[in-house]
Amino acid sequence: MINSFSQFLVEEEKTVYFTFGRLNPPTIGHEMLLNKLARAAGKNPYKIYLSKSSDPKKNPLSYNDKIKFARKMFPKHARQIIKNNKMKTVMDIASALFAEGYINIVMAGDGERSREFDILLNKYNGVKGRHGFYNFKSIKFVNVGERNDSSDDIDGVSATKQRNSVKNNDFVAFTQGLPKSMSNSDAKQLFNAVRKGMGLKEAKEFKRHVQLEPVSDLREAYVNNSIFEEGESVVMTKTGIVGNIKHLGTNYLIIESKDETWRCWLTDVEKVDLNEAAGPRWKKAGPDGEVEIKFPTGRRFKVEKQYDSNIRHKGEWKVMEWDTRSKDWEWGDTYSPKAYAKEMAMKQGQYKNGKKVADYSSTFKFESVNEENQPEWGTPESTKKAKKITPGEKYDEACWDSHKQVGMKKKGNKMVPNCVPKEAAQDSDIKDRPGSQPAGYHKGLSKAQKVARDRQFKKQAKMNDNDPSAYKPAPGDAKAKTKQSKHTLKFKQMYGEDAIKIAQAKIDREKETDKLKHDRILDRARIAKAKAKNRATKP
Repeated sequence: MINSFSQFLVEEEKTVYFTFGRLNPPTIGHEMLLNKLARAAGKNPYKIYLSKSSDPKKNPLSYNDKIKFARKMFPKHARQIIKNNKMKTVMDIASALFAEGYINIVMAGDGERSREFDILLNKYNGVKGRHGFYNFKSIKFVNVGERNDSSDDIDGVSATKQRNSVKNNDFVAFTQGLPKSMSNSDAKQLFNAVRKGMGLKEAKEFKRHVQLEPVSDLREAYVNNSIFEEGESVVMTKTGIVGNIKHLGTNYLIIESKDETWRCWLTDVEKVDLNEAAGPRWKKAGPDGEVEIKFPTGRRFKVEKQYDSNIRHKGEWKVMEWDTRSKDWEWGDTYSPKAYAKEMAMKQGQYKNGKKVADYSSTFKFESVNEENQPEWGTPESTKKAKKITPGEKYDEACWDSHKQVGMKKKGNKMVPNCVPKEAAQDSDIKDRPGSQPAGYHKGLSKAQKVARDRQFKKQAKMNDNDPSAYKPAPGDAKAKTKQSKHTLKFKQMYGEDAIKIAQAKIDREKETDKLKHDRILDRARIAKAKAKNRATKP
């Protein structure tokens, strides 16, 4: 018994109206029933559930397709069309509504189905079962119309007639059962979706379907719930910040990212598919495996191998960023293997001005970013490809003049010559001095110069690597001519003398950059040491 008007209002707020139907496919007849449901609910909430039945004869559309097309066809009710794979029976729905806090339910349907569900729902009210549990104060039914298949009016438009039109490939008749607001493209998609579900070939020729011109395609798509869902990842186009949709407004979205919230218009956001790795791709940038990538933020990175033997990390991969001010590449750090260097570049590319504006974490896997269709590093495919290089296969790489080949050895995934030092001929003037005295090291020198040269070599060998004196030219070096290797000669033939100069200039710049960086580190260390000493001497 209701004792007061306030209690009545509370009771009313806890009442929900709902319907449960096949809508396979949705028609304007269903739209009429949903409008009646909304009017019957009044200020009470109402919900629309679709069955998961699927078969070629009576239920050709899949559950997901039904949801998609129903929301497009009935935009006024789109938000009330519930997508939940667990709602298989009317008892499942009742259990879910009871769990949401409703104490009264009203089910809408035609007369025949109402009688069936009346018996079923009341039978299990207050009874636990596989469906769960519900115990409503009241379970009522409202008749929202009887179908009349023989009628030519809206109430005669049924899913059965629509399926027959599809079966007969009569697109014109099919469109008569669709709302005029439905676009021609959507009508064709629905027609072919039903044909596909019935096991029929896709139709390719259609007669024109009369439709209303939408005010805005984006707005229409939003109203029809065909774009943007809560929880979906989007990027704010003005800032580049990636976040998730927290709330769907009338013509705006509430976006949440890193515990911050933004209100954005529909035109100011775009969908982001992180599984497709966020857009940027690696491109070949040089003949020695160099690759380059450019991010939407404008940042640009290159990964290239470190060849200079005078600099640490020889053979590893440098991550370099393009400096827009100096118009040159700035060396950041060095990593190994190449895939890890690329990963580090991808991580840096997520940031702009110290703030994370994108998420490329799904691409942080070795060789996962489209490197010339190469198999992912460490996978069975890459191992299989590596094994295609047959053990014992010759590799075109000769030994140095000071070495000789003794068989072959495996280097990485290739077989290369096994080079060992030659037993060099000893200089006749100083062959009796301790150690090896190759004649080639002392050619053209006097005996006194040879002795002095040998002494300096032995002295420098004992010096620290950081001592500049360890690299002081030996007697006879000033007038000696360095013989260019065949590799240097071949490089000059391919790229010219200027290429050597450019490469050397680049190396010199990198050396200077490293020196400046080293000096800055030493300066900071000296300052920190001085500050610590000053603090210690204070009274």
